[in-house]
Amino acid sequence: MKIEFDHVHVFSHSPETLGKWFEDFFDADVQHLENMSEIRVDDLEIFVHQIAGKEPLAIPTCGVNHLGFRVEEIDEVYRRFKSKGAHFHKDITTPRPGLRMFFVLGPDNVVVEILERHDRFLP
Repeated sequence: MKIEFDHVHVFSHSPETLGKWFEDFFDADVQHLENMSEIRVDDLEIFVHQIAGKEPLAIPTCGVNHLGFRVEEIDEVYRRFKSKGAHFHKDITTPRPGLRMFFVLGPDNVVVEILERHDRFLP
């Protein structure tokens, strides 16, 4: 049996704002529909649904905590995000050999991890 990850649903006060953020930072393809946005980054689909209210959304401590995207040349991606004014939640770290990562906050505190896995990070 083969199982593949297909999509994720995210809630936002402004699906259009979150969609534009993904367009800007990830060169994502985005379709803005009534009360939702459909975002495609590579083979991943993110469906963003509008929620009522104006209170800032808290970073989840249960359920889905963040979205992770693997990249090549993480230092280059970090500089690109920095030049676009990204709000960094955590700067680049190397939590274990072969892995480097950083975290940014998108609109409505959507947490996004950028990571690079590579043998060149091994001791």
